[in-house]
Amino acid sequence: MRNAKSCIGNASAPWTGLFRFMALISLALTLTACASLTTPSEARAPLPPSLTAPCQPLPLLADGMAGTVLRWAMEAIEAYQDCAERHRALVEAVR
Repeated sequence: MRNAKSCIGNASAPWTGLFRFMALISLALTLTACASLTTPSEARAPLPPSLTAPCQPLPLLADGMAGTVLRWAMEAIEAYQDCAERHRALVEAVR
């Protein structure tokens, strides 16, 4: 029996070294995989403050007179177009 135990003990010694080697290789590959796959982000110029400014609130309608409603609608359309243009420019700047 003694010879059988010593044979098993001697036979497992090379496997221990192999497992240790494989564990170190796995660890090294795992740690370097993340470093090689990431790309540095490009440095972007800061966005102009005019593009990041919030849109102006719509003016309140003073009364229900036709002329007042027409002027209000024109101001609202102009404000919307200005805001939409700034939003489009911001989207283009971010891309």
